[in-house]
Amino acid sequence: MIYFEDITTIKDPRIVEARTLTSAVGRARLKKCLIEGIENIERALAADMHLEHIFYHLAARDDRFLTQLMRQGIACYGLSDGILKKVTHTNYLVPYVGVAALPEEIGTTMDSTVMVIDNTQNHATLGKLIREARISGLRDLISTDHEIDLFFRNIVTSSAGAVFGSRLKRCYSAREALDLLQRQGYQLMTTHPLTRDFAGLAVFQTETKGVGSQKSPFI
Repeated sequence: MIYFEDITTIKDPRIVEARTLTSAVGRARLKKCLIEGIENIERALAADMHLEHIFYHLAARDDRFLTQLMRQGIACYGLSDGILKKVTHTNYLVPYVGVAALPEEIGTTMDSTVMVIDNTQNHATLGKLIREARISGLRDLISTDHEIDLFFRNIVTSSAGAVFGSRLKRCYSAREALDLLQRQGYQLMTTHPLTRDFAGLAVFQTETKGVGSQKSPFI
């Protein structure tokens, strides 16, 4: 069913939920995230993320993008400047904001090439690394931090939306991640040149694929 409705109060349950999603705790609890801006919404849809609904600025009611969203059956709700800014917790206006379910995480089967994220603190750097990985065809990410959140605004922005098409496996430590990879036959392929002692980022491949079968952008 397609909805077309204006929301005029921040007490509306959909607004309350969206405001919760600006925090890592809220995203982890609800397993949802905000997708900000037309470009990122398009990227999320292309990555087959499930968008529950879209908030848009009232002045964009006749926008072609809004019409496109509604034709796809995505519920669209019009908001004022003030409410939209409260949703995003910004002092500037983001005309379109989506609420999406977080991507499914990796189960028992991983791709033949994976990227391990270990103790990477800088969000912008992490986003760029994920973008490089996606350009190179790497989809699966293994994190040594079980609490990692890939949907901070800086990570999404610097990854150019590459996080939307990535899959994540959470581990509690580097040792657990390495044990997991060794059990499944992965071998170290390369580390990022900006890291030391394999901290930060490493790329692993299974023996069946062959380490020398493709050039890595991280070398």
